[in-house]
Amino acid sequence: PVSWAPLVTEVLFTVTSLVTIAVLLALMMKARSAGADEDAAALKTRFIKAVLKPCILWVMHVGMGAMFPMVSGALIALLQLPCWSDKDHVYLKEYWGMPIEGASCCGNGDEARSHFLGIIFDLVLLIGAVLALNMGTCVKVTKCDKPYLITYALIFFGTFNGVVLLVQFLIFCKAKKAGTDEGAGDAKKVGRKMAIHIVKFALFFAAYGFLGLLAPLIASSLTALINLPVFSNYDQSLWKRYFGADAREYHPF
Repeated sequence: PVSWAPLVTEVLFTVTSLVTIAVLLALMMKARSAGADEDAAALKTRFIKAVLKPCILWVMHVGMGAMFPMVSGALIALLQLPCWSDKDHVYLKEYWGMPIEGASCCGNGDEARSHFLGIIFDLVLLIGAVLALNMGTCVKVTKCDKPYLITYALIFFGTFNGVVLLVQFLIFCKAKKAGTDEGAGDAKKVGRKMAIHIVKFALFFAAYGFLGLLAPLIASSLTALINLPVFSNYDQSLWKRYFGADAREYHPF
């Protein structure tokens, strides 16, 4: 392992996280001062996520003594910058006056952005986990000199993925019981997400079980953590619609 790599990774993680937080905070304040309450609320949600994620990753880094949260966190912070979708371009134009031309890589729709970033997150976290594990000797289970990392990785993998599947199942059941066209559409959408999540869960676990790779467990755990409603766009999430404070108004029965 390179002696200076851990320190450089920690610095990179801290800098990218702080830059992302500062940019989102500045845009939120600009939107609030301009009276754009809807934009300010959306940016506030993203700002809170940008603060919570590095805190959790830092706790994982300190508690486990592993570098993968730092590597993945730095890449996640870059992906959280408001420059990937058409809506992000609107924020930068309106509140910072940046002359941005052309379409963004994620398009205009929230669904397109969600699918694009979902794929990017999976790849980024997997690559980040591989790079971080290469700083030590735990790339493969059979050669890992820190057995506790394997135990922690399996615990996080099972817990986070289990919670995500439970949340998706509860939303699916609630949407089915709604008895509306919108509820049926939501149930169909969540059903597709559950199927995709189960397939990814099986593939990542197979990579661990048959190839002895630790990185897929770590990447899947962090992906599942990010997909929880508290870290996704909660205000527009199906969890809030069916289980939040306004659920009673949405389902008067």
